Amino acid sequence: MATRSATLALLCISVFFPQLASSQPALPAGAKKLSGEQIRQRLGDRTFRFAVHDANVEVSGTSTWDLKSETVSGDYVWGGRSGKWKKQWKIIDDRNCIGDGGGKPWECQNIFVNGDVYYEVRDDAVIHGVNTPLAK
Repeated sequence: MATRSATLALLCISVFFPQLASSQPALPAGAKKLSGEQIRQRLGDRTFRFAVHDANVEVSGTSTWDLKSETVSGDYVWGGRSGKWKKQWKIIDDRNCIGDGGGKPWECQNIFVNGDVYYEVRDDAVIHGVNTPLAK
């Protein structure tokens, strides 16, 4: 009986409150992990549209990865706010890392690709963000 009640409760949540149902995307079975060099080749000097999935608020925007200056920048919408952003960029241990400099820790993600979709995956296997390239 408890299992039936729990199943009914989950069904109601997913129907009436879809934002509370699992909005965390799953990594496709065919996704391939990229090496550091592959990350540089595939992200460098390109612009992507991104959506962050592990924040407590909706975050989306664009990111342009500049090989020469080793920076990433773009536009964002965070909750109801919007603006521009810029971070330092480097590859550490085959992970894509961004940071503010000044001795602060780097935020690093593993990068997986499936077709034209790039997944930023944290070390605990949670998907941080999903990125799709914009036309060149």
